[in-house]
Amino acid sequence: MVPKLFFLTQTLVVGVFGVLMLFFPGLSQAQFWPWHVAVPTLQTFAALFLATCVATGWASRQSDKGRILALLPLDASFPALALLAVGVHWNVIVSPTEGSPSSLVTAVWVFLYSFVSAGSFILYLLLRRAPKST
Repeated sequence: MVPKLFFLTQTLVVGVFGVLMLFFPGLSQAQFWPWHVAVPTLQTFAALFLATCVATGWASRQSDKGRILALLPLDASFPALALLAVGVHWNVIVSPTEGSPSSLVTAVWVFLYSFVSAGSFILYLLLRRAPKST
């Protein structure tokens, strides 16, 4: 039940943000995306979000633990790399002229990326330790 709820939550969140970033990049850039990037770059990120949406939607319907385990390292990698980029470029991100539209936006994105990355990693560990069903 936990994997299904985790994946459905993630599917909904990344799906909504992905669609907004793909079809409304100007609005996304002004309102909720924490970095100033070119529109094609933002739409590339949208494609990554939508691919994650499809993958996590698929994973939420799986009953085979092995299939879910195969997805989790990938699911943890992208947000972990984004968090690393945030740390490396923190001074740019918090700059009011170059970075995030607000501190709240930055905090929300750091939380979302942390939730997905840590959640995927913890779920991976829990599923690996769970007894195998026969």
